[in-house]
Amino acid sequence: MSDAQIAYTDQVLSGKLGKTKDEAASCFLPHHGIVFYKSNLPVAHVFICIMCQQMQSVPESKYHDVDSFTALIKEVGLPIFQRPL
Repeated sequence: MSDAQIAYTDQVLSGKLGKTKDEAASCFLPHHGIVFYKSNLPVAHVFICIMCQQMQSVPESKYHDVDSFTALIKEVGLPIFQRPL
């Protein structure tokens, strides 16, 4: 990811662009994830299910903006499934 995309991801997770987390159900079959590294060691991650509009993060974030992550995923050129397999 570019520096701008990393900054955008940070803004979504910190709530500067994000929506608050909704209580959810549905499928939660995450097809996308982002892992954050510091000194070559993983320090956090986000799993995103675009189908049910849910995400999980470690450490947990109270912000939930799957639409912003969907835009980022499209921008970096990753495929997005339009329907469950």
